[in-house]
Amino acid sequence: MKNQLNPFLSLFVSRCDDFAIQRPDGLYRRAGRALSPVEVYKHLTGEQTIGVYLISERGTCITAVFDSDDEENGLDSLHNVQEQLAHDGIASYLEQSRRGGHLWVFLASPVLASRLRR
Repeated sequence: MKNQLNPFLSLFVSRCDDFAIQRPDGLYRRAGRALSPVEVYKHLTGEQTIGVYLISERGTCITAVFDSDDEENGLDSLHNVQEQLAHDGIASYLEQSRRGGHLWVFLASPVLASRLRR
């Protein structure tokens, strides 16, 4: 199973020593344990919702994500960001979520989180 999940892990997971699990009230709680392939599989099959930490133990990121939890126009606002990124030559990928959406940017190599935020 782990080999089948490697493409997903390499794109979305910077840190495997911890992750978060979504509670029934929609909030997340820290798991306090390593992320296992079983946890990722449960997430991908819809059995549970997890959150991963995008900043590695070294303070770097391989992915940037813009998050909008606005159910009414979350995707529209992210689409506007996507258009600006495209204007600047940056590819991004829009995804609908339960409460809005995410706009993903995959980096060619790890970047310090502080630099990426700027």
